Amino acid sequence: PMAVRLATLGPLRELLGRFSDHEAWAQAQGPLIDGCLVLLNDLKAPEVQWRCLNLVHLFLCEEAESGRHEVTEHSLQRLLALWRQPDAGEQLICLALLDVLRALVLMSCRSRQPRLPLSPALLACCLGVVSDCYSQHRPSEASGPRSAHGANSAALLADASIAAGSLGDQGSSSATVFDSGVVLFLAVLRAVDASQAAPLVGFFPQLLVHYSQQSSGALHDGALDLLLEYCALYVELAPGAEPLQPHYASLLRLCHGSLQRTEKDRNCEVSFGLLQVLLAHAASPEALASVRELLAPLLVIFASSYNPRGPPSTFRYPLHPLLQVFCTWHARHPQDFLHHFSSVAGGALGSGALLVAGCRVTRPIVARASLLAAALALVEAAAAGGGTGDVGAVWRELLSATSELLVTAQRQGPPALLMQTLQALKSSLATKLPMPTRSSAELQACQLPRTLRSALRDDGTADEAAVVRWYVGLLVESLRRLGSRSATDLQALVSGASEQVRSALQAAGL
Repeated sequence: PMAVRLATLGPLRELLGRFSDHEAWAQAQGPLIDGCLVLLNDLKAPEVQWRCLNLVHLFLCEEAESGRHEVTEHSLQRLLALWRQPDAGEQLICLALLDVLRALVLMSCRSRQPRLPLSPALLACCLGVVSDCYSQHRPSEASGPRSAHGANSAALLADASIAAGSLGDQGSSSATVFDSGVVLFLAVLRAVDASQAAPLVGFFPQLLVHYSQQSSGALHDGALDLLLEYCALYVELAPGAEPLQPHYASLLRLCHGSLQRTEKDRNCEVSFGLLQVLLAHAASPEALASVRELLAPLLVIFASSYNPRGPPSTFRYPLHPLLQVFCTWHARHPQDFLHHFSSVAGGALGSGALLVAGCRVTRPIVARASLLAAALALVEAAAAGGGTGDVGAVWRELLSATSELLVTAQRQGPPALLMQTLQALKSSLATKLPMPTRSSAELQACQLPRTLRSALRDDGTADEAAVVRWYVGLLVESLRRLGSRSATDLQALVSGASEQVRSALQAAGL
């Protein structure tokens, strides 16, 4: 009977809250989710609909940890029909539906093994809802940037009236629905396969036009994250990134606007990620020149104001994303990189010393190896140019940083992608998203020569041993060139290096 089924919602939620880790849920969650979705079809009161959707969302969040629940097409049609009904519940029904869809998409996270692919029915349902969010619930620019925290945290509350209160004065505003819709859109972009991307591709130019008409301070939370995921998807669809080329001007304007602001916020960090992708795939001298217009001032600021002895937080920009842009510059445009880094204050040697110092405050193996490769090229250029400065001292610092890289690479620990993701997501149960494996893999690939693309795995992690071998190979070649000019200098450097460095050089044939 209906009354009995409704009476179970409260106790089920209480049990889930207290005993969510009990093994009995493993077999029960799937049938309970299906049962709640069937019950939802018979409910009319907004508060009861919300309670049912809220319980489905919580079950799905638990199921996403280890399960593979796949909702039926018929259930998705019911959810979509409920979404498009007039919402008499202060938009709590819309928000609860968005939470449920996001939890369903989380099942298709690309880092999961085995992975449940995003079904065509779920993709179509999500895109329909996202389209409605942009067309019907988009806030005006005058309302300024918003955070989705309030709307998302409301989904975790047990009482609908308390959830409505948590939204404050915005409880009846479409802005919170739009915020949650953006989070769903980001989840879809991270989970979708390239073979399914056709419906998404056409929306990218419209999104760029919309964002280009706004001031940088008015961009909503997640705006540049969406564009970064789109760029990574375009690269997967066409490794030469040909579809991205017509959009360089618009993307660079958005990056420039974010970098002109004084806040070191998420949009600033993602702007550097976009710059990496655009720089790596600049296919013409004109495209490279347009990216360089943004890079040249950043390089001057780095060369003149970065203090290696101070904490990274004192630098004007987020240091790690900027260093990764410089890695990309060297990996994909080495001659252009050498020309401009040799032209700033301190010259090639000073720039190389700064990159070595930056390596010491960088954790990911890929970024550290790429930074040292860039510094190695600058030190060689300085030695060949015969400029002033203690080249030997920078060489010793580089070999010391190499030793630290080798020691770190030999340790067994979490991959660099995990640390990056934990910092980027800052996730709670309410805002959990699929891991950004596609964009993380692309940003790592941008820091390496194209020949090392095979060192990156489908789950976004890298074969760190292969990356370290690549760098050590570059180091051996450079030291051989040094030895051809002065065997004494080579012997002094190698004898002063750590045991790890000497062993790696010997294994590589030096």
